[in-house]
Order: sequence, then C-alpha cells, then structure tokens
Amino acid sequence: MCTSIKMHAANESIVFARTMDWHSFVPEALVLPQNYQWKSVYNNRNISNVYTILGVGRNIPDLHADISDGVNDFGLSVQKLTFSNHSEYAEYPHEGKLQLAPFEFVTWALGNCRSVADLINQLESVQLMSDTFSHYKFGRSDLHFSAVDPTGRMINIEPRNGSFEIIENTIGVVTNAPKFEREIVKLQDYMDLTAQPQHLTVFQLGILAESLFFLEASPQPLASSVPQFLKNVQFCLLMSSRISAKSGIF
Repeated sequence: MCTSIKMHAANESIVFARTMDWHSFVPEALVLPQNYQWKSVYNNRNISNVYTILGVGRNIPDLHADISDGVNDFGLSVQKLTFSNHSEYAEYPHEGKLQLAPFEFVTWALGNCRSVADLINQLESVQLMSDTFSHYKFGRSDLHFSAVDPTGRMINIEPRNGSFEIIENTIGVVTNAPKFEREIVKLQDYMDLTAQPQHLTVFQLGILAESLFFLEASPQPLASSVPQFLKNVQFCLLMSSRISAKSGIF
C-alpha cells in the first residue's frame, strides 16, 4: 500500500517521503526546467510550467514527463497515491478551466504553484477529467494527492464529485484508501499503543496460532479485528506464562 509520511528532523527540516508499491512501475529521476512546455493528453492544450521540478516518474513516449512525486524550487512537494474506487472525476469540461488527466496533476501543480496555499487557490481553475471525451484514452486511474511546503503544512487532495476535497492533514501520514476521515477513525483503535520500549519475551508459534484461531472463531468487523487479535495474543501469553510457572518451565 502506497503511503505518504511527513517527519520533522532534529534541525527542524522537513522530510516528506513515500512508498511506491507498484512492482511493475520502473521510475527514473526527472528534472523539468523552468518554462517546461507540454500538452495535456485530455485536449492537447499547451501548458507552460513556471517553476523547476526535481522528481521521480517516467517520460511517456510521444507525450510528456509524468511526475509521481517531486519538489519544486520553492520547496513545495506533491505526491500522487492510489485511491482505489474512490476518485470522482469530472466528465464534462467547464469553459474557463484547465482540464487535466488525473495522472498529470503533480506535473502541473509543481510547475505552477509555490506553496500549499497557492495550490489551494489555483484548484478552482482546474478540473481532473475522466477520459470520456479525451483525445487520448488514458483509462481509469484512481488517484488522490498529498502536498507539503516548507512551513510544514500538509494537505490531502481528494477528487470528489468532479471537484476537489481539501483536507488538512495534522497526523503526517496518508495511505491509499479508504477516505481520510475513515483512516482517522481507525487510528482510534491504536491510541493505547506507546512508543516506549517494551520488554518482550520469546514465545512459541503456537500462541500466534491460538490467537488466529480465536479471531477466526469470533468474527469481528474490520475496525475491531486487529485490536482483538492483539488482545488474543496478550491473553495467550498470560496463560502460557501461568502454565510455565506451574510446571517449572521457563
């Protein structure tokens, strides 16, 4: 599962990274200079980028550079991630707006926006399109986007109802799916976990098998299955320690 992660280093610099879990994707380092010229595959409209981009992606033969994630010379960084079965693109173009194929969004954003605030302001003039009326049939590409600038502000951009849902990301992590508000709700299942070192002991694989058996025997909704599994492991460890103590086995 592709995941974006933002972290703050000890010197206050920002690290914005991601995993890329498409095994068939073979990326290359790309540098797009100021005034990079390209045409949208949606309607062959000429687009001129203003800013330099350093990124990772691929050069599509006979088309243009496709940036998956990168940074521009103002420190704005944007990434695209899979958004399985959740993207809702526009079908009909609106006059006066820039129409883009969804995969072109990062190349446009980094080439024309200086900050997260600037990106948000310019989203009103952009449409991400399905390929219903596209010159080039690019197929269905379920994507959403994550953006960070040097202030540390991080947002998620989700294509919904032919427009954009902008979500302030205060936790510094976003995954492929589900929608971000669901990710936040699911985090509540792990609020009792701690970053403090735990003094763990080696236990037999049988305990893990017993925990899985209890989980299978007591079906739970997805939201509670993982915490229930961890509780099962804890219970089995407790019972194992008691049995070992009684039998003199350590």
